[in-house]
Amino acid sequence: MNQTTQLWALIKFQLRVYPLQFLIVFPLVLGMTPLIFTVVLHDPPGLHILLMNQNLFFVVILGYTLLAPEISRTSATSAQWATGTEFVLTRAVDRGLVMRARAIIFLLAILAVPLVMLPSALLHPVLRVREFVDADQRQIMEHIPGSTFAPAVTAGGIQLRSIRDILIPHGSIDIASWRIWSLVSLAIGTELTVLLFYPLKHRMYYLWATFAAIAGGLIYVNYHITLAKGTDSGEQLFFLFAAHQPIIWAVTLALAYACQIWSEWRFATSEH
Repeated sequence: MNQTTQLWALIKFQLRVYPLQFLIVFPLVLGMTPLIFTVVLHDPPGLHILLMNQNLFFVVILGYTLLAPEISRTSATSAQWATGTEFVLTRAVDRGLVMRARAIIFLLAILAVPLVMLPSALLHPVLRVREFVDADQRQIMEHIPGSTFAPAVTAGGIQLRSIRDILIPHGSIDIASWRIWSLVSLAIGTELTVLLFYPLKHRMYYLWATFAAIAGGLIYVNYHITLAKGTDSGEQLFFLFAAHQPIIWAVTLALAYACQIWSEWRFATSEH
């Protein structure tokens, strides 16, 4: 059996083993914030609102569950919720392909909603945002070329729209690309962390301690940068991303490839 056939068989097997709620509910939770601001709201949101996604920690939970489900399973829970690891590894399959199949399912699960929303961004590339602070307006105008103030909309001499609305060319595409890049970057970090501790005896405790430290560090840094500069650090990172997308994507994809090769080797050489 060649690798492609093995990989496809492993993907189908893992999909049958994983609980359905992880493959449906978690992706919807991850995409809830973008869906709300894209579909539900009628008034233009602020840029920082579009960049926000407070549900990103579910990427860590989903990665922990899909990439190494056997880590948190005792003999009792494994009987009720089989991970399939023991069954697969006792067959004549490439162990590295097991991790590759899990990584593919993990990526498809977290990217499902952003990829479904991508055609809408391509069809409607111009993004309208509403900023009420002069400093925020200047930031957008300075960092995103082509941004202009939207003309005021009036009816019967009454101004209905504030001139603070800003039109960003290709802004919808940039936001969609940013969301996908954020998820891919977090997926890389999650996979590296899971496989780093995978062979260790008390790996579950090391994993959660590391995830907690990372989450706390990000909150701390974001909070202090915001206080020090009076701006949202997420917006600063987005401006950098929007200005250098080709380079950032090339580096990210190269890191993703290297991460996957190392993860497959780590999984294949670890005791299970």
